[in-house]
Amino acid sequence: MKKLLVLLMFVVGASLIISGCDGFDSSVSAGMSGGDYNGGAGATPGGAQDMSVIRQLIDNGIVPDPENFHVEGMFSEYDLPIEGPVPENIFTIRTSHGYAADKNLPGGGLYVQLGLSSSINAATFRRDPLNLSVVVDKSGSMHGSKIVGVKTALGKLVDQLDENDILSIVLFNHEMTVLLEPTPLGDVNVHEYIARIEAGGSTNMDIGMRKGYEFVRQYQEFGERSDRVILFTDALPNTGDDSPGNFRDITTEGANDGIGLTAFGIGADFDQDLINYIATQRGCNYFYLQDGEKTSKVFDEDFDFLVTPIAYDLNFEVELQADFAAVTNYGFPGGDSSTPGFEVSSIFLSRNRGALLLRFLPVAGADPLVNYGARIADIHLSYEDRDGLTHSEDLSVVYTGEDVDNSETHYFEQDGVRLTVSLAREVLSMKEACAYYHDPDDGSAEETLETLLIYLNEENEALGDDVLSREITMVIKLKNLVSERRPKA
Repeated sequence: MKKLLVLLMFVVGASLIISGCDGFDSSVSAGMSGGDYNGGAGATPGGAQDMSVIRQLIDNGIVPDPENFHVEGMFSEYDLPIEGPVPENIFTIRTSHGYAADKNLPGGGLYVQLGLSSSINAATFRRDPLNLSVVVDKSGSMHGSKIVGVKTALGKLVDQLDENDILSIVLFNHEMTVLLEPTPLGDVNVHEYIARIEAGGSTNMDIGMRKGYEFVRQYQEFGERSDRVILFTDALPNTGDDSPGNFRDITTEGANDGIGLTAFGIGADFDQDLINYIATQRGCNYFYLQDGEKTSKVFDEDFDFLVTPIAYDLNFEVELQADFAAVTNYGFPGGDSSTPGFEVSSIFLSRNRGALLLRFLPVAGADPLVNYGARIADIHLSYEDRDGLTHSEDLSVVYTGEDVDNSETHYFEQDGVRLTVSLAREVLSMKEACAYYHDPDDGSAEETLETLLIYLNEENEALGDDVLSREITMVIKLKNLVSERRPKA
C-alpha cells in the first residue's frame, strides 16, 4: 500500500515555532540528524501530568470511576517524539499521522498528531528565579503517611531553591497559619520550619489558597522572578467555601495576574476531579505523588521543568471539509472534545516530548472512508509566547495516501504516532470498561478489557522493546479486579 501522508501546509514553513526567550539556554549540539534531539527538551500541556491516581487505585484493589481518566495524563508519562529537523526554537510543533483500524475498540479512524518539542538543552537548562508560595494542607485527613510524605516532598522542594528565590509557606486546616513569611532564601533554615508541621482539624482550603496568592502578589514587583503557588493537598475541603467554582475563581484570578499553580495530590482518596477542574487554567498543572520514588523524580530531576511554562493559549480552530463529519481532540487538558475549537491554556517545558491528537471522522456511509487527495480540514492556530507576543498560523490538512476502503486499515507514518494512538485508545477503553462496571452491566467491562489486551499486545509486538508492557500489566490487573468484584445486578 502506498505510504499514507497527511500534509500540514503552513503559511511560513512546516513547523509551528516560538522564538527564543531571555534567560533560557536553547543551544543544541552540532552535528545532529533529523529526529536526534541529543539532549533537547520536550514540552507537555498543563493539567494532569500523570496517570498515577489510576495506577494507585488499581494497585489498591479499587476499580476507578470513569471520570478519573484523562488522556493528557497518560501522554505526559511518555516520550512521544515526532521525527524531523532538530528544533531551533523554544517551542516547536511537528506533525505526523496514522489510520487506526477499528479493532472493536473506541477510537478508530484517521489521526493527526501534533508533537511538542523544544530546542532547550535539558542538561544545562536552569529555571528563572521564583517568587513562590507553598500552601500545605495539614488537616486531619492528611494525618499519618500523607503528612509525612508532604514533609518529605517539601524538604526536597526547598533543596531546589537558592538565594535568588523568594519563598513563603502557608498551612491550613480549619484555619490558616503562616509558617514562613515571604523570605529571600539565604541563611534561613527552612527545614526547621517544615519539621514543625503536624496534621489535625477540618479542611478550609479556601483560606490557605487565598493567602498563598496574596503573598505572591506582594512580591511581584521585586525583581525578575516567575510567580507561582504550589499546593499540597488531598483535595477534600469540608469547611469554608468549598465549592469547585470558588477554587477555580481563585486560580483564574491568579492566572490573570500572571501567577501559575502547581498542585500535588496526596493519598489514594485524592479528589482528582476537583484539582483537574482548577489546574487546567493558564499556567497550571498537577501531579500525584503516590510514593517516595515519584516524589524524588519530581523534585530532584524535574522541578525546573514543571515550574516553567513556555507558551500560553494555544488555540486551534478547525473548519471541516465536506467529506468529514467531525473532529475530536485527545490530550487537551480539560477533557476530550468534538467542538470545532480547542485550546491548551499552557505548555510547559518537559523532559518528555508531548503530544496532542486530532481524530477526523468521515461522513456516515462514505465510500471510500478516506480517498486520495481529500482535503480534510483547514486549521487556524494561535498562541502567546512567554514575552506576551501573539503568533498565528494557518494550515490545511490534505490526505494523499491510497483510498481507505474499510475500517481495517492500520497504518502509521511513524512509530511515535502509533504509540500515541495506542495510549489514547487504552485510556478510552479503560474509561468505557469502568463505566460498564459501575453501571453495572452484563459483563461488557471484561469483554472490553480483553479486547484491549489483544490490541495492546499486538501494538507492543509491532513497536518492540516492550514499550507497552507497563500498560498491559495495568490492564490485566484491572480486568482481574472487574472480574472478581463486578457488582451483581
